[in-house]
Amino acid sequence: MNRPERSSVEFSVNGRPYEVEGGDVFLTASEFLRERTRRTGTKIACEEGDCGSCTVLVGRPTDQGTSYLPMNSCIRFVFQLDGCDVVTVEALASDGRLTSVQEAMVECHGSQCGFCTPGFVMAMTATCHQRATSPEESSPVDWPLELSGNLCRCTGYLPILEAARRCESSDGEISKWSRIPEATRRRFDLLGSSPFDASGTHRGSHRRVLSPVTLEAALRIRADLPEAQLVAGATDLGVQWTKARKAAAVWIDLGRVPELRGVTVCEVEPDRSGDEPVDGGAARAIEAGAMATWAELLERSRTDLPEFASILERFGGPQIRNSGTIGGNIMNASSIADSLPLLSVMDASLELASPEGRRRVDVNRFFSANRRTVIQADELLVSVRIPLPSPHQRLRLHKVSRRHDLDIATVSAAICLTVDDGRITQAAIALGGVGPTVRRLEGVERWLIDRPCLEATFEAAGRLAADEISPWSDVRGTAEYRRQIVGGLLTRHFHEMSSDMGAGE
Repeated sequence: MNRPERSSVEFSVNGRPYEVEGGDVFLTASEFLRERTRRTGTKIACEEGDCGSCTVLVGRPTDQGTSYLPMNSCIRFVFQLDGCDVVTVEALASDGRLTSVQEAMVECHGSQCGFCTPGFVMAMTATCHQRATSPEESSPVDWPLELSGNLCRCTGYLPILEAARRCESSDGEISKWSRIPEATRRRFDLLGSSPFDASGTHRGSHRRVLSPVTLEAALRIRADLPEAQLVAGATDLGVQWTKARKAAAVWIDLGRVPELRGVTVCEVEPDRSGDEPVDGGAARAIEAGAMATWAELLERSRTDLPEFASILERFGGPQIRNSGTIGGNIMNASSIADSLPLLSVMDASLELASPEGRRRVDVNRFFSANRRTVIQADELLVSVRIPLPSPHQRLRLHKVSRRHDLDIATVSAAICLTVDDGRITQAAIALGGVGPTVRRLEGVERWLIDRPCLEATFEAAGRLAADEISPWSDVRGTAEYRRQIVGGLLTRHFHEMSSDMGAGE
């Protein structure tokens, strides 16, 4: 394997360039900011991406400028910052003057103990920045949604929301901190096409991370290092690292491979997708690269798959959605992975690649056990194809969790039915959190065919579903509780579907 020229990563913090090598590339961004740069305004609390106290803005300069996104620095590694500009709370105020966002927090008494305040300020600033750089956006900001990735332990949300609404029309004074020196910008442009291979000792162990910039190189590295840890958004890996220090000795960062990015809607011929063409034409599908983020999928889904968009808003706060990827969610192979019930009922397909070629696998044949898949040691997940529902299908997605936003599902469900003349003609039901893998309820699906679309039918289907699953008990709920949830979700689906049909959907 040819060794890349670079053995360090380069980025800037508040416009100041840094070059990092050795064990420090494996620090979390919050550790680096606090311990190496002494920017302690970035707070560390949960260390699992839950509370938002560590929120920073991360931007990658382009010819069109730099778009800054809020991210959790506690579960983002230094090597993931290569070629980026990081903005911390210290950069906002200048010459002793607060920004309008900061002033609003003061005037509305939005700061109580103060520990969460920097995170809220950075999240608000990010939203104001995004609206300022997207002047076509004129609808009111949904601040509870925009701040769903931030927690206040003093329960002072009302003054925080008042402050957010007060500064809604502000640009966050972005000109004060978004001007990257031209020399730094040119350097970052070069870094975008430059792979790196960094290694060093961190917490007593020697580690290595390789960051390819082409799919060909990524596949070659994967074939040479089959035991290496793949890194996508690192929202799960980051938690494993901060909480248990669990990680392989060698990591492969896929975040800079352009062939793994992008979200489009395409037409798919029936002989390839297995779907019946709609009105005589080709079926439509969302095609997402494995490294497509939840934020990118959310924007695409608002128009083309609104039911998915509604549940995507609960996958995590903006910080998580800006980092987490659909490919990482799939490859974790967890039964509570948020995307899997939808992928299952829509019979999504996965494109896998190796140095020997490519193949497509039905998602329902991809998972062999909890955290286990059929992917080969030299393969990478390249893209995901999600067929869109036809006009005759009624799709609903459900997530039951202790907290509405930013929480692990106790039970998740996807239900897709076709009803013709009051009778069910097609049924697909998938559940997460009720077994070692996402579970298709094939018995219930068969039983529903040709049944009348009545409440009694769905109540009976709920009882059958509770008998078909074998859930476990854990901290999020007992097995019996999960059975009750499943039964209730079937009845709930009936009422929601009836309401939609009555409204002429």
